[in-house]
Amino acid sequence: MKLHADRAMGSSEWPNLEVDPKSGQIVYDKGGVLQSGMQRLDLGDVRRWSIHLAAIAVLAAFSVLQCRSLLGALSSSVPASRFSGDAGQGVWYMAWLPFALGHGLNPFISHLQFAPAGFNLLSNTGMLFPALLLSPVTVTAGPVVAFDVGLLAAPVVSGGCLYFVCRRLGMSWAGGLVAGTLFGFSPYLMYEAPFGHFNLTWLFFPPLAYYLVRRILLDEGSASRQGLALGALVVVQYFTSTEILLDCVILAVPMTLIFLARHFRDGPRAPKRLLIALSCACLVAVPLLSYPLWVTLAGPYHVLLNPAKASGITLSNPAWPSANSPSAGRTARIGSGFAGPGAIVVAAAALFWWRQAREVTHCAVGALIAFVLALGLNIRTARSVLLRTSPIAWFAHVPLLRAITPYRFSGLMVMFIALLCATTITPVSRRLAQFGPSRRATVAQWSASALLAAAVLVLPLLADRFPSGVEHVELPAAVSAAVTPGDRNATLDVYPGAGVLNGDPLIWQALGSMSFRLTDGYAFIPEPNGAIGFTPPSAITNILLAAAQLGTLRPGLTRAARAAVADDLRRSQVSGLVLLVNGVYARRLDQDMRQVLGPPTFQSASFDSWDNVALKVAAQGSLGS
Repeated sequence: MKLHADRAMGSSEWPNLEVDPKSGQIVYDKGGVLQSGMQRLDLGDVRRWSIHLAAIAVLAAFSVLQCRSLLGALSSSVPASRFSGDAGQGVWYMAWLPFALGHGLNPFISHLQFAPAGFNLLSNTGMLFPALLLSPVTVTAGPVVAFDVGLLAAPVVSGGCLYFVCRRLGMSWAGGLVAGTLFGFSPYLMYEAPFGHFNLTWLFFPPLAYYLVRRILLDEGSASRQGLALGALVVVQYFTSTEILLDCVILAVPMTLIFLARHFRDGPRAPKRLLIALSCACLVAVPLLSYPLWVTLAGPYHVLLNPAKASGITLSNPAWPSANSPSAGRTARIGSGFAGPGAIVVAAAALFWWRQAREVTHCAVGALIAFVLALGLNIRTARSVLLRTSPIAWFAHVPLLRAITPYRFSGLMVMFIALLCATTITPVSRRLAQFGPSRRATVAQWSASALLAAAVLVLPLLADRFPSGVEHVELPAAVSAAVTPGDRNATLDVYPGAGVLNGDPLIWQALGSMSFRLTDGYAFIPEPNGAIGFTPPSAITNILLAAAQLGTLRPGLTRAARAAVADDLRRSQVSGLVLLVNGVYARRLDQDMRQVLGPPTFQSASFDSWDNVALKVAAQGSLGS
């Protein structure tokens, strides 16, 4: 007879917690009958939506508190960052999918950047699933609001899914909430969040996939149904982030092999169920992902990124941040592999008290493997390299796997540490509750949970420093003036162009309802020399724009150069030009373009812009003659 953990929570008779030596599961001894716990949530408790809504409300409150700088300007601001290109890219993705679906375009290929060619969204971070979920917000309130809402939702999505898994595993409300908070607000996730990396911060897949695979291996429920659910989850994750999907696959393979090896004597039932589940998953995923996979690997403008070479975390990063952490080079924030000494101690308590339980073993193995993978190509301390090889180096030259960034395994490591913390908090609070329903026992139970929660969460939450400033964004009048009314193929050259440090052109395009194309962009594309980057073709106009941005543009154009610029503008079908004239080199560029196109159509203190560039080039005619 099964006793669900949360039904036991509501009882005045608290069972003694033990571990079944045969099954390895935590059990309760009630009336001399061993009854399995930590298995699934009682159906009666599922209907108590108030406690689940309360947990989600706590996560949402933490998210609002962390991102409070955005609240006063959701419709017109993005987080301030020196690397604003990523935020601009995120706003662009929010606008692209509704535009593509509304105009009957292929959502996987866009010609709005790097016109007239285009780029491959699936070879980049297309974030199509988050964009689809947020499309009602995009359509009604605009892409900037959708971007900010997605940013606020990321910790709630990630933490809420882990809370759900904890509750389904029979862990207490407090344990599930602590685990969800640690995971959803981990320094790893909060480091990625301000850049709008929904592909890396909407981490619903790892906890849900772990839950399904666990049930498959432990013979809980129908393997075919769970396989179908896993296949659907893989499809959704593919359109969110292929990198996180591959990270989870890489982590799941050794974890599964270790499980099967440990239970080899139990017979072939677990491998058989796994095979059935994977077959059912393929029945869902293969038909739905065949064309997207072709687009990713062999479609137009596809790219396969260079071997993984980003640095990983240091050996001490989980317990203490390192100045050489991946985030230290870009911001002054704490290391993204940080979990905190309190969380590690509480997680280790589960290994000490419940090391025979399967749940503890699974999570400990997962955390250890993820930690090793997160170390990157070199195993190092904050000051020196100890070993110049590691397991992640094995994938460095495998196609499709070589785009993996090692330190992002730290997010999966934190997830398993969070599950171990919940495993510790749950039995501690339940043992205290055995003293009866008295007020003193209740106070002791919640006090112990609060102390453990504080030990786990205080340092990681204090480590999260979301940008306090915001960047106001709007569509400049100069951009609108450069677009000829009724021109469905309007193509703009913009200075400074879109890139790592500048996302404004992408935001202008999104705010302008995708009414014009850009000759440059911010996405990985195959470059003429065979390399992979986000540099537009090296035409003379692009060279002038790049020289002005680098501060190497010399004053004045020769007659031949003016003729070459005019010819380049004709061939690239540029219909509008927008220049931000703030600085010596920008003003030099402005003077050069005046020689080619004549006086600007629109002038302001900050911008000059020209429309009908083709006509102006023709009107200037033989400037070179």
